[in-house]
Amino acid sequence: MTNRVGKAKHCLDVGCGCGILSVQLAVNGAEHVQAIDIDRKAAANTMSNGFRNGVDKKIEAAAEDLYTFVPERKESMT
Repeated sequence: MTNRVGKAKHCLDVGCGCGILSVQLAVNGAEHVQAIDIDRKAAANTMSNGFRNGVDKKIEAAAEDLYTFVPERKESMT
């Protein structure tokens, strides 16, 4: 049996780096993944990897400072 962490959830990936967690959450069936990293190149890389894996429509990545970041209010955040 495959573990489907994030399935049908709205998820937040803090410090997304290359986007491996964001992509895996989206592949697992997350409805939406908000990915943030202080480095804009990391956020762009996350989106690029999402595209390569066919889940870019479920991922939103941005260069944000964690200390000032205010996530959108979703019904269920993982």
